[in-house]
Amino acid sequence: MSRLHRSLAAAATAAALTAVLHAAPPVFWTVSTQTDFLKGTVDGLAIDAAGRLRLGPALEPFADPKEPFVWSLAEQNGAWLAGTGNDGKVLRFDPDGAMSVAFDAAELGVHAILDDGRGGFYAATGPDGRVHHVAAGGAPTVAFDPEDRYIWALARAADGTLYVGTGENGVIYRVRPGAPAEPFYRTRAANVISLAIDADGHVYAGTSTPGRLFRIDPAGRAFVVLDSPHQEVRGLRFGQDGALYAAALTPAQGDDNGSTAEPVATVTAQVSGVTVGQSAVAGSDATASAESRRTGRGAIYRVRGATAELLWETGSETPYDVLPSPDGATLVVATGGNGRLYEIDLRQSPATVALVGRLDARQITQAARGASGDVVLAGSNPGRLFRLKAGAAATGTFESEVRDAGSSARWGSIRWRAAGAGSVQIATRSGNTSRPDDTWSDWSPPYGASDGSPITSPSARYIQWRAALAGTGDGPALTSVTVAYLPRNLRPVVSELTVLPPGVVFQRPFSSSDAEIAGFDGTAAATEPDVQGQDAPQAPPGRRMYRKGLQTIQWRADDPNGDRLVYAVSYRREGDTTWHALRSGLTDPILVWDTTSVPDGRYVVRVTAADTAANAPADALEGTRESDGFDIDNSAPVITVAPAGRAGDVVSLTVRDAQSGVHRVEYALGGERWQVIYPVDGLSDSREEAFTIALPSAADRARLIIRATDVLQNVATRGDIK
Repeated sequence: MSRLHRSLAAAATAAALTAVLHAAPPVFWTVSTQTDFLKGTVDGLAIDAAGRLRLGPALEPFADPKEPFVWSLAEQNGAWLAGTGNDGKVLRFDPDGAMSVAFDAAELGVHAILDDGRGGFYAATGPDGRVHHVAAGGAPTVAFDPEDRYIWALARAADGTLYVGTGENGVIYRVRPGAPAEPFYRTRAANVISLAIDADGHVYAGTSTPGRLFRIDPAGRAFVVLDSPHQEVRGLRFGQDGALYAAALTPAQGDDNGSTAEPVATVTAQVSGVTVGQSAVAGSDATASAESRRTGRGAIYRVRGATAELLWETGSETPYDVLPSPDGATLVVATGGNGRLYEIDLRQSPATVALVGRLDARQITQAARGASGDVVLAGSNPGRLFRLKAGAAATGTFESEVRDAGSSARWGSIRWRAAGAGSVQIATRSGNTSRPDDTWSDWSPPYGASDGSPITSPSARYIQWRAALAGTGDGPALTSVTVAYLPRNLRPVVSELTVLPPGVVFQRPFSSSDAEIAGFDGTAAATEPDVQGQDAPQAPPGRRMYRKGLQTIQWRADDPNGDRLVYAVSYRREGDTTWHALRSGLTDPILVWDTTSVPDGRYVVRVTAADTAANAPADALEGTRESDGFDIDNSAPVITVAPAGRAGDVVSLTVRDAQSGVHRVEYALGGERWQVIYPVDGLSDSREEAFTIALPSAADRARLIIRATDVLQNVATRGDIK
């Protein structure tokens, strides 16, 4: 397609949207950062630290153990040994992937495998933990059988001494050649799940519950190098510079993984397209949010001497293993929850993190580098072995997260930016369920114009896009994708409507004058729309005041599309059916009504919220809400005094209010204090009440002042009582 044709297509799309939208702007969903891309699912692609989607390392299936879990991995003479569960087997895989059973234990799981240096291997099992020795060409024997339930980790010193990490009492045992086994150190943790030995003979031990890293000298004296905030410290590996790397993790709730929780026989199905939150480089604050509890969280540390340095912390992944590169430049990090493989570049300061692949398994429980330089990865749920080869894959795909438009939407155009040699193909699909299923549309044909192609997927609530990359060498890099759409206009909702007590008003925000009342005769500050048409944040009301005859009405309204709302208020007298306009064109959710302009009575008000400011008249919608009935009474009570009796020292009177009822009656004698009097029947509950006042003498009638107040605080007084 020529540049002219592409320009015309883009203009046609924009015109079509404009014709539909009129005043309503489209929504633009853009994916352009590493955090954005991590919310999707990769296959054969990598997401680098700069937020680019590109061809990832070549990752291929190596072998299928046909077991739900692969707990441990070790290379021996060019073949690979895999410790599995739940049948407790050690499987041997030749370089071409051919499988044979090297050892079949009575226990359920083989959690650690260690080359014995003589052509055989050790296998650590649990429950009913034992260390089995399978000698080259010999029958298996039990090398160590402690009372501990689990054996999680093995390490061998240069002199052949075997160190054994156990659970559930967190004891490290030392098994010397030709000598009985003995406790080496009691960690006071629940489990010792990882062991490593440095060149000076110090034993490093990672534990669970709590997640700590110990450094223990040959004499058995321990020092806690790391007291992590996580449940487990595992995956201890030394780099070429002598630094020790460790993975710390807090497993996801209910996750069936490679942690020290006892395994069960159920195989958990693979989860694809799970939304993944942001991963943070050291220095940011990672919190155990609800999302991290669902997906797990963890960190990678570098240890030099007695100092642990945080390299990477993630609130969305559980790192199970870490593997330094031979040159010390990078770390491969195997994670669980989504079967993702990350790479940390130590040459950058601070270190940068890139997603380099994803396995067809929920957890990557271990990573190991063979003599050929290839990295073999052990997956669980289901159990799989994969090989990470040098060089990039030739092709790969990416599926974005599912975008929720909030309602059935009209799709506009899709555009993308890419660089480098190779092809980038973008397609879309849509549906009305939050997860794609067989009710969704098929993937569209690839779109041709990267600067804007009309989306051909049918109108629906949800949309997803897919990118297919192909090339050689570094290949192409996809840097951003933008989808434009218009959600169907939804009706505004007036969720609250409050009629305040009569006379209660509020000072206008940011005003120093009591005369400026919020919501009265347009004195409230106008709400200017922001660039997206949303209402600006409403300022809180000012000081509360009292103004007789005024009635404050407040409401709360929301628009599901985020459109700016305009309000109208109308009223009717109770019993009438005709609504009368009170105010229109309001932008603030408050109105003060001067009720002296209408007769006393019982009234109802109605608030109408309309999105006409953001939609064409034919598309605009309204939402309404009516108040409960309330009284308007601006007339004072009427005081009627009966003629004086023969004695003259008793005054009889009636007080009547036509609307709201008699609230309080008082009297005073010529400047003395007001005294409350009560109805003859003892209860002030009607619009007309009778009262009597006993005076000291008949002469006091001339000094008598009577004051009556109705329920709505209208006051009447009467003197000159004869």
